[in-house]
Formats: sequence, structure tokens, C-alpha cells
Amino acid sequence: MRRAASRLALTLSALLIGAAAALAVAAPAQANAFACTKYLTNQGYAVSVGMTQACRAAQAGGKVVGYAQCYRQLQFLKVAKAHADKACTLGYR
Repeated sequence: MRRAASRLALTLSALLIGAAAALAVAAPAQANAFACTKYLTNQGYAVSVGMTQACRAAQAGGKVVGYAQCYRQLQFLKVAKAHADKACTLGYR
């Protein structure tokens, strides 16, 4: 009986560690698009669906491709160049 309880505790500990690791890896990726949209909001933009998609593109595509997609889309949506640059940089980090 004691041995079964010990195995159960070990199994539950392993599951909790695995879940915590998965959250730790996922959290920064979500924060990138959020930081991008928050920056745009702080600069006075009413963040649209298109702007959110641009920030997500930066996050998904990374430093080169993601940044370029984000920047182009924000420019198309009439975001100032300096603001688009900063937002997309936050988006891929």
C-alpha cells in the first residue's frame, strides 16, 4: 500500500512538472503578440483585427519573416513607421 502511494505521488509530480514546463514555453509566445498590440494601444491606435493579425504574424514568423509581414501590414493600416517598427520588434521577441 505504501509503495502504491509513493508511485502515485511520483506520477503526479511528473505530470505537474510536465504541465508547468509546457506553460513556461507557451507563455512568452503569447506575450509577444500582446506586447505588440499593447504598444499600439498605448500609442493611441484603436487596435483592429488587422493590427492584431499583424502582431501575431510577427510572433509566428520570427525576426526576419514575421517582422516583415507585421511591418507591411501595419503600414497598410496607416500605422506610423516608427510605431510599426517598435510594435513588430516587440511582436517577434
